[in-house]
Amino acid sequence: MALFPDKVRTYMVDGQNVTDIFSVDLTLAEVRSLRAKQPLPALRPTMYDDHFQVVTLEEYLQIALNAPRTVGIYPENKHPTFHNRRPVS
Repeated sequence: MALFPDKVRTYMVDGQNVTDIFSVDLTLAEVRSLRAKQPLPALRPTMYDDHFQVVTLEEYLQIALNAPRTVGIYPENKHPTFHNRRPVS
């Protein structure tokens, strides 16, 4: 939580109060400042940690559209009940 200490919030997630930094509170610029990191280092290689920006859905779509073959995109929302309760702006 050191990167964005002013963004620490408590939300109800799956019936539990969770205090953390949530993606819904970050701007795109803040997300773009992050780098991808392997969350399971015991199971997968970490040689590419911190080398790549977090990819946006728009960038994934461009990769798929520019691929030399048919590519499917299957977006997944990790906590749909949490996100469904968020106000639409």
